[in-house]
Amino acid sequence: MLKRKINSLLWLVLVSLLFSSCGKKEQIPDMIRSIKTVKVSQRATKQLRKFSGVVYAVNYAYLSFEDVQGRVIKVNVDIGDEVKKGEVLAVLDPQKYMLDVKVAQAQLKKAQASLVKAEADYEREKILFKKGASFQQRLDTRKFQYEAAQSEVNSTQAGLKLAQRNLKNTELKSPYEGFIGERFIQANQEVGLGTRIFRIDEKGDMEVHFKIPESIRKRVTLKMKGSVDIMGHNKQHLDCEISFLGTAASEGNAFPAKALIIDTPKSVKPGMTANISLPLPIEKSKQGFLLPPGAILMSMKKQTGYVYIYNPETSKVHKREVHFAGAQGNLGVISEGLNEGDIVATAGISFLLDGMKVKLLNTNGVSNGAEE
Repeated sequence: MLKRKINSLLWLVLVSLLFSSCGKKEQIPDMIRSIKTVKVSQRATKQLRKFSGVVYAVNYAYLSFEDVQGRVIKVNVDIGDEVKKGEVLAVLDPQKYMLDVKVAQAQLKKAQASLVKAEADYEREKILFKKGASFQQRLDTRKFQYEAAQSEVNSTQAGLKLAQRNLKNTELKSPYEGFIGERFIQANQEVGLGTRIFRIDEKGDMEVHFKIPESIRKRVTLKMKGSVDIMGHNKQHLDCEISFLGTAASEGNAFPAKALIIDTPKSVKPGMTANISLPLPIEKSKQGFLLPPGAILMSMKKQTGYVYIYNPETSKVHKREVHFAGAQGNLGVISEGLNEGDIVATAGISFLLDGMKVKLLNTNGVSNGAEE
């Protein structure tokens, strides 16, 4: 009987403990995410624009046979070949020009013989005139014949030099050390006066040829600094500066331009594809704000994204759509959606939600602005 009473007491104690534990709620601490922020204050003064172009040698020339034409009998080089100054690149059939030299030489000999005879006749006539055995008209005639013979010699000498020059020009030689950039002819091809044979690129400085749209032409200036990325080249962001700006628009209302590559690596060759990046100035009325890329959550819309604005009164963040217009340095340029003084989350924004309560990692709550 006593044992039964003890068991009943134990059962009552267990039941009371069970009900007391069920009556209390388990306290789970709220998880508040920590964020870094930046205060919107720094305005964008420049906008990074990119242009596609092609690398050329600063000094290059289109070569042709000078003042001669005919059949090409030799082509000694091809595209990409390295050549030395004075090296023979191509040869025309010289037979016609060799005959011209021989004809000019014969004409010169004939003229020189006539000059010798005319000089002798003139000297003899002067002696006779002094002795009174001749008269003035005859002396003047001999003098005229002598001077005409001199002129004929001078003329045939010039003709011989021209024929020799033309014969020499049947060999097309490199004007400087460089590389063959283009080749326009084949062996046994007939070429006329001024026909392009090669483009030769001189060793040394390189530049990128590209085009600038009419809408931003006035924002690009000579000596403007930028950078060049060469396709397939291991060294990125080569320094460059604008060295030429065309004054007349070409196809598509675009202006031709050139950017000189500073300290061109030897591995950069003419014909390579390049991208030019230029920091173009922005009109004051159109200047946006700068934000680090980590503060912008990209959207599916073109040039649109989202940021999270921190409210210090509620310690919450709110999602806001923004529009961006390129970059300045390593910062994004926000053209719409921000106000000066806004506090923007800059890290871990993919884990944030609109209206989420957060706390700041920054000791002062807000940094001093976007960093360059």
